[in-house]
Amino acid sequence: MDYNKINKTDIDGDGNIMLQDVNGQNITINYNDTKEFSKLLSFANENLTNEIQELIKNHDNDYKDFTQILSTHFELPPEIKELKEQLKIVVRENYIKIASLTSSQKINNEEDADARPSRKNRNLLRALQEQKCVLFVGPEISINEKGESLHEQFYKELAADTENDLIYEENEGFFQPHDDPWFNSDIQNFYEKEFPKKNKIGEETLKILAQLPFNLTVSMAPDDTLHNIFEKYDKAHEYLFYDKSKLAEVKISEEKPVILNMLGSPVFCKSDWQYIFTYNDFYDFIKSYEITGNIKNEIQNAVHYLFIGFDFNKWHNRMLLYVLDIIESKDKKIRQVVEPDKLSDFSKDFLEKQFNISYVEEDYINFLKEISQSAKDAKIYTDFETEFAQKQSLILEKLADKLFDANKITILKEIELELEELTEKLSK
Repeated sequence: MDYNKINKTDIDGDGNIMLQDVNGQNITINYNDTKEFSKLLSFANENLTNEIQELIKNHDNDYKDFTQILSTHFELPPEIKELKEQLKIVVRENYIKIASLTSSQKINNEEDADARPSRKNRNLLRALQEQKCVLFVGPEISINEKGESLHEQFYKELAADTENDLIYEENEGFFQPHDDPWFNSDIQNFYEKEFPKKNKIGEETLKILAQLPFNLTVSMAPDDTLHNIFEKYDKAHEYLFYDKSKLAEVKISEEKPVILNMLGSPVFCKSDWQYIFTYNDFYDFIKSYEITGNIKNEIQNAVHYLFIGFDFNKWHNRMLLYVLDIIESKDKKIRQVVEPDKLSDFSKDFLEKQFNISYVEEDYINFLKEISQSAKDAKIYTDFETEFAQKQSLILEKLADKLFDANKITILKEIELELEELTEKLSK
């Protein structure tokens, strides 16, 4: 119940406090349930608190427990009472944010209800159910409203603005050479600050993918969007990225999936390596990189590979398939490329003959709406927003209880810090 929107309070014949909000929703606080009454006061604004106080005071019945709780609340030192009232406002604001999360998600679920799976995706859903599907994400997921690559757009702008000998080869996707002294800092600044603001379409696509049961996702894009989505919704995961050193050995599981930025991360890499931006970078990478350990096992034990966001007309993307060591084997594992733009006949033939990859020409979002609806029907889809809202709601309720019982500045300051952390999570 939203305690900011109470339009009616009363006490029934049994001594219970009766509340009703503007939507007609009712809540009853039993006169013996002092914990629930304390929770009510923790969420209630000052007007509602005063109204309840008058309601109890003016009744003939003897509500000792309620009266004692109110007395404890109102007889605190002024500085403590003032800080508690300020923190109560923060509690209510966060309560409203959480309520809006759940209501918007309900609308989204209703909108998706008409989507139905097609037969062509049956094998993909079966592999997801068996947790034997590996996802490969490419940079072409990140586009603007005109369908243009955000990465390509930035690279061309960077090359055009430089005063040094910086050339970007659009057809091949590399810079050559990069003597520009500001190159690395410009790249890092873009992917850390500007790219997340522009990447709305890509983020929507990756959010759908993140909620599907891929235990391993291999990204060949320079951005950290997928990792940021897991962080935003407070979801456990392992995040690895190439930085010229040997990758840490990690356990891969449904409870803690792994995201691997195979080519690096301009934001997180602290070494001299960022990502493959030049021909030299590509050469250094391909001569030394090797898939090993649990990641290699997860890839080799998979029965389905889903590639989305790749331009396989570019030769280096085709070369990276060899690095992944997924050359066609006798077991005829399913490899599926989803790409809205048409591949050249050569690329399509190459993918089919060398890697047994089938090609699906379809818009990413439409393709994923079918898959996600099928996953929901099969109960293997994780609703990040609902889970996140439920988790934060429990945290908020505990903080509200802690706030009501607090009668020392030191404890209130601790609660204030915890509320700041919660507010930050809800504001992402």
